[in-house]
Amino acid sequence: MPEAPNPPIRAFWRRIASLAGDDPAARFTALAWLVMLALLVRQVLVYGTQVPFNDDWIMLAKLRPDEQFPAAWYWWVHNEHRIPLAKVAYVASVGGTHDIRAGTFVTVALLAASAWLTVRMARRLRGRAHFTDAFFPLLWMNGAQSENVLNSFQLAFSIPAAIAVIGLVLLATGDERPGPGRVAMLALVAWAMPLTGGIGLPHSVAWMGWFALVYFSARRSVAAVDRWTGRIAVAALLGTLVITIGYFVDYTFLPGFRRPPPGLLVETALQFLTRGVGETAVSLRATAPWVFAVLAVWALWLLARARTESDTSYARAVGISVVIVAMGGTALAVGYGRAMDGDGAGLLERYGMVAAPMWCALFAAACLAWSRRSGKLLAFVLFAISAASFLPNFRSGEREGTARRAKAEAFEADLVRGLSIDELAEKYWRDFYYSPDGFVLVLRDAEAARIGPFDRADR
Repeated sequence: MPEAPNPPIRAFWRRIASLAGDDPAARFTALAWLVMLALLVRQVLVYGTQVPFNDDWIMLAKLRPDEQFPAAWYWWVHNEHRIPLAKVAYVASVGGTHDIRAGTFVTVALLAASAWLTVRMARRLRGRAHFTDAFFPLLWMNGAQSENVLNSFQLAFSIPAAIAVIGLVLLATGDERPGPGRVAMLALVAWAMPLTGGIGLPHSVAWMGWFALVYFSARRSVAAVDRWTGRIAVAALLGTLVITIGYFVDYTFLPGFRRPPPGLLVETALQFLTRGVGETAVSLRATAPWVFAVLAVWALWLLARARTESDTSYARAVGISVVIVAMGGTALAVGYGRAMDGDGAGLLERYGMVAAPMWCALFAAACLAWSRRSGKLLAFVLFAISAASFLPNFRSGEREGTARRAKAEAFEADLVRGLSIDELAEKYWRDFYYSPDGFVLVLRDAEAARIGPFDRADR
């Protein structure tokens, strides 16, 4: 591998290479991770702008210099979601730096970390590295993440995705019996998920089921450490239950919400799950749900067989299954909430990041069953899908980035020319917001906050 001419880059590569070791497969995966990270960072640097899009405008109201931050605001519903963790991260990143792009770099870091953690998970499950582990960088950092890495507000999606990955890794790499420390860490994961909105809320039920299993298993043991594990599991279950119930206190759906028919709900849920691999879910939308269904059944069959091999395999298979069930719940929640929004409502680009943990769980099932030919084959199929999606995803990201950059530059040019707030709102609301009247309000907030394109001394 030729050395990079820049010393910091060379040192960074040496660090990655040292983590990868001498195994060619590990080095191949590390190189794939670096390349995909470089492309993702390039996406932000080339196409990221100081002009907000969509929900970023809404958040600007809290960045005005005269604005207060009552604790209740973090719990208030945003659209129909309670997202206190995302709000904290947004205020800390964008508000702390006064740069509308700050949250996008946090999202890039979370995507890169999720890819690296899942690579390590696969290696632990299999017992060694394999070139198919490049599936994870291709999954997490592909070009179809463009919307997610060009909007700081997408912290509302990258945070639950990263937390779901932490839970998957902790469950999939555990031993025969989870100890008190691991259960305590998983309690934090379970408590955090309802605080990420409707995306994370369905995970609560799955986690409560897992804590109940741990508790009843610990009750049959005479070991003191297992007893402590059971007590922590009960506390974790009760804490998750309290937070989940609290989520629905004074909660209402948006006006005009319509419940979808069951068939459309399921169709939208499957669209959401297929979006995890990116643009191919759109171009092959007729067949993608069937392909995903086959892969999911295949993975569950492997998990069912792995349960009989050893107590450790049993614990890991149950843990991976919990994540699959949780992600299925998230898919149904998206279907319930978005199916009536129009054709292809589950195929929005932003969903790729949130659906990715499901695909990680499928790959984890393949690694757990690596001793079986069917397990290896599933890993190869998943890797092939992610590799075949690379170019369509890259092109999708370039289209999205180019379009966004052009809109932002036109807006900034008219702002410099002296167009009024009302004139800007009338001309550009379709490009940036949901209504002309609402756009007037958020433009005034941006001007008062002196952020983004309004961060000029002459304004």
